[in-house]
Amino acid sequence: FFFFATITGPKVEELVNVEIAWTSETDDAKALDLTVKTFRHYLRKEWKPGDFEGAINELSNRQVAAILPARDRFIILILAVLRKKTRKLWRKDLKLMLPMLDMLMVCSRMDKKSCERVILAALERVCQDTPKLFPVLVLDLYNSDFVDVE
Repeated sequence: FFFFATITGPKVEELVNVEIAWTSETDDAKALDLTVKTFRHYLRKEWKPGDFEGAINELSNRQVAAILPARDRFIILILAVLRKKTRKLWRKDLKLMLPMLDMLMVCSRMDKKSCERVILAALERVCQDTPKLFPVLVLDLYNSDFVDVE
């Protein structure tokens, strides 16, 4: 079967009116990568800092349009905000992202432990090339009360 989703965004050649035709061969990884890319662009070009509710609505719309599970909202957010950077820059981005993570956890139907597992999985993906930074990010999230000791 075919499903067409249109993700509209700012006027950038490769990101404007992106249409994805889902077939049985289309995998979720491609849809996730495209959603991360377009949401990252939204955050950098269209988002007004402080409008966390607007960002969460945009994130939810993009996740639904890509036919991804709701838990992928955490992954999309983390991958869009945290890029390959230094620890200092990641801390700055974490401060920006924490209110949005908090909103996602509140409106998610998942329990806190499940949310934490998804967040940790996204952090592992971010730190694939620099695994030594993974414990640093986890510690920063722990210090912000987003993950438990366990």
